[in-house]
Amino acid sequence: MVKWEQGQTWQEIANSYLSYVQCLGRRSQKTIVVFDGYSRSPKHHDHIRRTKKSCCDLQIRPDMIHWTPRAKFLDNTNNKSELIHLLSSTFRKHNITVEQCDNDADTSIVREALATATDDSVEVRAEDADVLVMLVHHIPSTNHPLFFTTSKGSYDVRRIREALSERERCYLLFCHAFTGCDTVSAIAGHGKTTLFDRFCAGDIDEHMDIFLDTQATKDAVIQAGTTIFQYIYHAPGTALGEIRHNMFSRKAAAGLIKPETLPPTKGAAAQHSLRAYLQTQDWILLQSMSLNPSDYGWTLGVHGYELVPTLDPMAPEELLQFTSCNCNGDCSNRRCSCKRNGVKCISACGVCKGISCNNCGHGGGESGEDSEIDS
Repeated sequence: MVKWEQGQTWQEIANSYLSYVQCLGRRSQKTIVVFDGYSRSPKHHDHIRRTKKSCCDLQIRPDMIHWTPRAKFLDNTNNKSELIHLLSSTFRKHNITVEQCDNDADTSIVREALATATDDSVEVRAEDADVLVMLVHHIPSTNHPLFFTTSKGSYDVRRIREALSERERCYLLFCHAFTGCDTVSAIAGHGKTTLFDRFCAGDIDEHMDIFLDTQATKDAVIQAGTTIFQYIYHAPGTALGEIRHNMFSRKAAAGLIKPETLPPTKGAAAQHSLRAYLQTQDWILLQSMSLNPSDYGWTLGVHGYELVPTLDPMAPEELLQFTSCNCNGDCSNRRCSCKRNGVKCISACGVCKGISCNNCGHGGGESGEDSEIDS
């Protein structure tokens, strides 16, 4: 929302943000600014996905003139943290309350808004639908007026809640998480609104209730999620693999196959369900990372949490034997067809034979004999 002018110092940029916040809060008795944290959390995966033209890590000083384009600078989370540090210092000097979260800010924004709304009316300014959904779910009837404002307009949260039926209020958080959000993939070919209406009109309450249960086991979550996918594809009681095969056959006969519109495999549906459960619980408890993400569809990698697509093999072993590359390099980048498809190089590969590259099953690199000679 704040423009950067060429030749400005970082302090002048910070003052522009200050003027923007002061303008928004000129009618308020108190203004609270809540910043996202950029430590390791599942939502950081979406930050990386959205990155387009990031630049290297930069250190900034208030008197230093900025030269890097705004978009490139902010696409680097380390740089964004540097800017937030400067903004926080500038805001606090002008008596603006600042909260810096450890990770996702959405739950903290909602907590602050609900706490403040017990004594006075509150306006929450954000562009994230997740915040609105949580406000609608959690707002009690005794609160003062609570408004949610975006660049497109302002909305009375209580009126939105009152427009929903009791069932819709109950399952709102689950439906929003399961049908796709920052940490859970959307279901191709099935819109959020359509699925929300179907879920709330259907007879799958006992399965949706599992996602609202803070004590639910992972096996129960996976089973409930699988049943809900069967309901989405109008085939209750039919294995997802069979549904997938039948739909593929119909589409192949019609001459048009879009793989993303096929039902997920059993393994992919399981991981999707675990991630949806984790996100629903975070929103219910208003606590980011309320459970260990590594137990619910995520794995901790070099760049933070990365989603687990499935625990099943990509294809039967006999089919994978026909998947091979013919790279002249070390198979370390996406030019290698094996690396690009997420499989290890095998003996059928033309040059490396699955033993002398960085994408082989035993960890890559040169053989022991060659390494000794090199040393």
